Amino acid sequence: MDLALERQLVEDVKKGDRTAMKRLYEEYAPRLLPVCRRYVMTREDAEDVLQETFVNIFRNIASFHYEGPERLAGWMRRIAVNKSITWLRKHKRLTAVALDENVQGYSQEPDYGNIPPKEILNAVASLPDGYRTVLNLYVFEGMSHREISHIMGISEGASAVQLHRARTLLWEKLNDESHER
Repeated sequence: MDLALERQLVEDVKKGDRTAMKRLYEEYAPRLLPVCRRYVMTREDAEDVLQETFVNIFRNIASFHYEGPERLAGWMRRIAVNKSITWLRKHKRLTAVALDENVQGYSQEPDYGNIPPKEILNAVASLPDGYRTVLNLYVFEGMSHREISHIMGISEGASAVQLHRARTLLWEKLNDESHER
């Protein structure tokens, strides 16, 4: 979307223009639904989270300050992630892990280069909710363990352990699938 058009769209939404709200939804819903789907696995639940995301966006748009082309998308993405995590908490899908458990796995980052992206996404989707959420926040959202611990209500150490376990489990799943090929 053109920078001037996006800026005007935000201003129109701030004024309560329903046509602008519809345009904003139509422009960004297709980008935000996959974000919700990375956290909330069923399409129906992800669509519910998306609706809650847009309710929150419209309620809080007045506090948004337009500063550039990716600023709006980033702000809305953060709301989608937060709403997804809230949904997981509400449905008791996030669980913390004990830090004293033995953590085993690979010692360096595996090479995923030869694995089709669809297989990787399917393997990520099959991870337990807590592992998948930490992995998504760390890898896709670029958050630190400190930020993840704050959002998820776990310690930084638990975030690191869950990320390690998610990567290990992901690698095991992908290795099993590659042997089946």
